[in-house]
Amino acid sequence: MKNGDAIYSYVERKMIDSNTNKITFDPNRHKKNDIFTVSDLLKKILLYGSIILIICGFTFYPTIAKHNKKTQDFIVEISSIVHESNDIMNTIITEYNNNNFSTDYKTSLQNKLTILQSNNLDDYTTSKYGTLTIATTQILNNTIDSINIILYSSTADSYNSGALNANLKSYKDNIDIYNKSLFQFFDDNGIFYKINSDGSYTYNL
Repeated sequence: MKNGDAIYSYVERKMIDSNTNKITFDPNRHKKNDIFTVSDLLKKILLYGSIILIICGFTFYPTIAKHNKKTQDFIVEISSIVHESNDIMNTIITEYNNNNFSTDYKTSLQNKLTILQSNNLDDYTTSKYGTLTIATTQILNNTIDSINIILYSSTADSYNSGALNANLKSYKDNIDIYNKSLFQFFDDNGIFYKINSDGSYTYNL
């Protein structure tokens, strides 16, 4: 049986009209669209491309987010250590020049020492963080050594002055290494940053 462009077999009959007892067919059921345009191709590419992007997004976004969070945590932690160390070293220089070795001052330094020693960079041991971790640890050690010099001293004599000056020189050298390593870290990891006129910096992860 032929109906237009399509040939239908007996099993493809759709229904019998109860009023006419005629067999009716869907004339478009088996028509083939032989025209395939570039537009059709582009639509399929966009459709499949969108599906792939969505799947990749769900697959890789958690990993990227976790990676960014660890990097963010690392930068915050080392920045905090350096900021605390700077405050402590400036205080030590000022109070040493004032010949202050009071009990209250030493108690304050002891509390700060406890906080400094609670910092732990063991979670950042891979080569990605290597140079920055080493520089930050050296800054931490310089600060701890300077605190201990004050804690075990009672006056500003030549021995203590020599020890503090040597420690301060090492501290400044490590600060320079830290700054260079930090900006290199930003460059290596594609992190946009800006150095402000006062020497501080901002970054966008």
